[in-house]
Amino acid sequence: MLEDDAFQEWWANEGPHLFWIHGDPGKGKTMIMLALESEISKRISTTAVGGVVLYFFCQSTDDRLNRAAAILRGLIFMLVSQDRETLLHHLRRKLDEAGDLERSPTLVYSLFGILIDLSLMSKFAKIYLMVDALDECSFELSPLLHEIASEKCSPKIKWLVTSRNEVLIREHLQSRNRPCLSLEVNSSHVENSVNTYILAKVESLAESKRYDSKLRKEVEDYISNKADGTFLWVALVCEELQKIPKLDTRGRLKRFPKGLDPLYERILAQLPVHKSEDHPDRHLQVLRLITLALRPLHLSELVVLGDLLPGICHDLQDSRDLVETCGSFLTIRDDIVYLVHQSATDFFKDGKGKEIFCDGVTRANKRIAFRCLDLMSDKLQQNICQLSTPDASPLSVDKEHLERRLPYYLQYSIRYWVDHLRYSQDHNGRQADVSQRVLRFLQSFILKWLEALSLVQNTIGAVQIIMDLQSIQSVSKF
Repeated sequence: MLEDDAFQEWWANEGPHLFWIHGDPGKGKTMIMLALESEISKRISTTAVGGVVLYFFCQSTDDRLNRAAAILRGLIFMLVSQDRETLLHHLRRKLDEAGDLERSPTLVYSLFGILIDLSLMSKFAKIYLMVDALDECSFELSPLLHEIASEKCSPKIKWLVTSRNEVLIREHLQSRNRPCLSLEVNSSHVENSVNTYILAKVESLAESKRYDSKLRKEVEDYISNKADGTFLWVALVCEELQKIPKLDTRGRLKRFPKGLDPLYERILAQLPVHKSEDHPDRHLQVLRLITLALRPLHLSELVVLGDLLPGICHDLQDSRDLVETCGSFLTIRDDIVYLVHQSATDFFKDGKGKEIFCDGVTRANKRIAFRCLDLMSDKLQQNICQLSTPDASPLSVDKEHLERRLPYYLQYSIRYWVDHLRYSQDHNGRQADVSQRVLRFLQSFILKWLEALSLVQNTIGAVQIIMDLQSIQSVSKF
């Protein structure tokens, strides 16, 4: 990457302010971005010219990381944090001038303007703005692309962005005068890197599984021939091989198909059915919940939100065991459960993996919404955090105390139950059972729910949530 002509042109010259790296799923774009962030930070730390690297990694499955406004807020926050003394006062003044940004139809343009103005006022000579996975930005992407591609950008700013090969992004970012890097056009470089990765992974496999030299060579050759320059494919196959006995390696190896989607289909078909007669598809319940969840779920809320182990005590190890039943589709980082890659999300939402939703995605969302209503009805109470006075600030609540009184699963429920209701609406329109459940909940718990929203500092969001609720439910005029 560092020797690539397009990258060197972007890095060395004042002219091109934007460098776009694009490629198909699993080609290593995020890993490239991580390496470039480290390299650029190292370079600017050894030069006399003051510079700073700011970055944002989009994630379509997380409602906090899939919006253009969130990207810009994140970059603004990092910039001000790096030059607080100079910029904090200017940021406050600009926010005051902008007024109620949340309701503004030009929110993205306003935030972009604030970012540009602050960059000009900052102490830095160069500001490198890195945004990974722009294709996973699900809201207001078009105006963001328009602004990023604009030639009126601050002379201090250099953009470096990655994405899949999507038409909308290509239309905005591709230009003969703008350097870019296609991981497909430069497939030979990618394949060299993938081959190096294969050698390392197979060496690790051979050591842990005690392959002889002949078996090791067979595994290496097969993976090399089928990888198609895709890091993720290699990682998933090696992870599957790690789980099987050495004696079964040859037979199972030949069954791994080329391409991510066929591989996902095979992994899904090979998932073991849960031994419990009461819950033979518990692993599929986990996959459904993680696929539809509007943010990554903590292990402690996975079992509760999915009602996966009803009537018994459980701990984090129980949740880990459930995640294990889902094979290579899920990964755990810092006790948070994620789908292994955006391509896995696409497989379950839009590909053949949709078969895990036996009675459809809308009904699955409806079950999650009803589960959230049940949890809130059971747990919400007046002054749930036991504040000393009615006008006490939510900021005065200790984080540990908040999590004891409002566990993660309850915080998820109060924030996202309306969204799941919205996604449960089908072509038949409003459903009587939904209306009755919502009515009963609001009659008994609306004030307690609003109080809980304020305690998790989402009072502003409550306005939008209620507007969404009005859009999907009949509202009396009286």
